[in-house]
Amino acid sequence: MEETRIIQKYYRAVLAYCCMKLSGDVQGAEDCTQEVFLALHRKFSAMRKDNVQGWLYAAADREVLAYRRRNPVHLSDEDIPEPSAPPEVWQSSPLDALGEADARLVKAYFGGEDRTALAAEYGMSVEALYQKVHRLRQKLRDHQMRGERSHEKQ
Repeated sequence: MEETRIIQKYYRAVLAYCCMKLSGDVQGAEDCTQEVFLALHRKFSAMRKDNVQGWLYAAADREVLAYRRRNPVHLSDEDIPEPSAPPEVWQSSPLDALGEADARLVKAYFGGEDRTALAAEYGMSVEALYQKVHRLRQKLRDHQMRGERSHEKQ
């Protein structure tokens, strides 16, 4: 394909691509698109012609990044929204789904306490401790899945 036909065929697509990458900044997208096609003109004789479209989009990506470096977005304090109150899900611990004794066991187990001493404290074998912690973890997963499903319905 000759250079003029490439420009006619891909100019609008590259412009739209740059505009999308720059979140609707049309002037910036036009600047980037012009730089892409200037680079095409400079390198046309030496470049492979089997994937011109891919080359154009890769060049557009590089130009958009360069444009963003040259034109950083500056936000003032007024532009940054105030944080909203955290969802009520965040205000409680996942361990609240367990009883007080079970929550204490999970904290101790994953807090690095000696497993043998922990099993003795709770009056069970180490194997029984492992099984109990496994069941408690499953209970926490099930509780989490129920919570996620209820939020999806809202």
